[in-house]
Amino acid sequence: MADVSQQIDQMVAKSQKAAEIMRGFTQEQVDKICAAMDAASVANEVKLAEMAVEE
Repeated sequence: MADVSQQIDQMVAKSQKAAEIMRGFTQEQVDKICAAMDAASVANEVKLAEMAVEE
């Protein structure tokens, strides 16, 4: 259980660091990131759906 707790702590720390970096982004930069995320999800929609069903 401690291993899972450590992993969670590490993920939270990384996400907080990423959020701090992103606070300095312009709206245009955020828009580009969101567009890239959308394109990646569409390009991988079948695989993502299969993974969701397996989970």
